[in-house]
Amino acid sequence: YMVAQLSDQALKFRRDILAQERAASDVLRGYYVDASDAIGRELAGLTQRIAQAKRQGEKVSVAWLKRQERYTSLLTQIETQLTRFGQVTAANVTQSQFQAVQSGISHASTLLQMGTGQSSFNVLPTNALEELVGVMGDGSPLADVLKRFAPNGVKVAKSVLFNSLSQGLGAKATARALRDNLHGVVFYDAMRIARTETLRPYRESSRSVYEGAGIEEYVWVASLSARTCAACIALNGKRFPTSEK
Repeated sequence: YMVAQLSDQALKFRRDILAQERAASDVLRGYYVDASDAIGRELAGLTQRIAQAKRQGEKVSVAWLKRQERYTSLLTQIETQLTRFGQVTAANVTQSQFQAVQSGISHASTLLQMGTGQSSFNVLPTNALEELVGVMGDGSPLADVLKRFAPNGVKVAKSVLFNSLSQGLGAKATARALRDNLHGVVFYDAMRIARTETLRPYRESSRSVYEGAGIEEYVWVASLSARTCAACIALNGKRFPTSEK
């Protein structure tokens, strides 16, 4: 009976933390849609200029494209929007990490109390908690890592536009290619980071509580959803000592 209660409570806590992570991801998705729309409007102006030049018999080449004010404006818009999106992502994930640490401590303490009857357990000291917030798993500052969105986006845009000209793609095909490529190097990367770097502090704060309570090992349980990464799937069901971070 006690095992069933613990299992049910653990599943509830798991649903709670995943719901928090999804809510944070939804906020980022909204910001990205706004950024993507602004970039799309600027791209529409450029593709209209290209179409106009072709109608007028101009030779539309990469060299011609680089001289266009619309081209420069598009790249500037991409840099501006993705810089802002990176900053929003950093702030969003940092806040989520802080909440995840608090939840990890609370959830682990509750499960231990249910299983052992004890009401007081060792938790991470303040400086250790701070090390879990605002950083990646390898210790890199989160904000620094997310600064790559803007230069990566500009690089992708240049590649898409140059390929579009060489292949003679129309406005719709060019817009679709840019949108899809930016999704790959910016949006999906942001979603991956938001998920991974929210669940990691939750897992680490929980592990620390268990270690402090004398629990010797834990079992890795992945959600096995469409959003679960290959690394987590590979670890699913495996046992680890609580002393191992």
